[in-house]
Amino acid sequence: GQFVGNGHDKTSFLSVMYLYLIINDISIYFLFLEFKRILKGHSFVANKGKLCYDEQHKSRIDKLKFGGIVVGIYRINKSNVCAVAKLMSTIKPDWWDFAGASQQLQDVSLLANLIGWYIGEKANPKGWILCAEYEGYSYLTIECLGYDENGIFVMEEQLEPLLRQAEEHTREKGYRNLKYVIGSTDMSCHGRPIQNYSEELKELKSYGRKHFDYFVQYGFSPTGFIPNCYGKNYHGIIMIKPLI
Repeated sequence: GQFVGNGHDKTSFLSVMYLYLIINDISIYFLFLEFKRILKGHSFVANKGKLCYDEQHKSRIDKLKFGGIVVGIYRINKSNVCAVAKLMSTIKPDWWDFAGASQQLQDVSLLANLIGWYIGEKANPKGWILCAEYEGYSYLTIECLGYDENGIFVMEEQLEPLLRQAEEHTREKGYRNLKYVIGSTDMSCHGRPIQNYSEELKELKSYGRKHFDYFVQYGFSPTGFIPNCYGKNYHGIIMIKPLI
């Protein structure tokens, strides 16, 4: 159709249309930035990761395939903490009863911020990892973790998706290290007093300790000891994975 009106009206109309196009372009650009922020670098090595959303909680969940079953990784919170505590106390009752597991998952007495995730179906956890953030020391420490492998308690490669989730969270928070303490069972330092810590660290060997060997393969290194951590001559080995 033909534009009807004087020159001033036509100029005003074109100005308004030009401003609308600019605003529309800016809106699209900011929408692109928002999607880029949501999708940034989120992937898993284990199987093929797929990003999707839990519409109820508006939270980011990664779906993984284990034996043809699609499972997700979920943030541990008040609505699901009992399910994780039940898993912990069922798969390893000599370490946790239900009350003890529930308390550890929600312990606010630590001078740190607790954060954890579990893997499996939403109402049926198969594994978990509980961590604590120490902002002042710029690290995230793994407090406890475990996985139900057909009724057997394991703590190695089955938990790698959760380890990667914890590592991604650590990087996003700007912390510089991941920390984990491993008991000295089946290690060269076990069952006797540690006299010279630096020499003991140099000579540290695994005598087939699968748990230690897996975490070394994942990128952790032994950096020190907590003597008698789990009992007399049962030491804790401090493992660190630097992130910078």
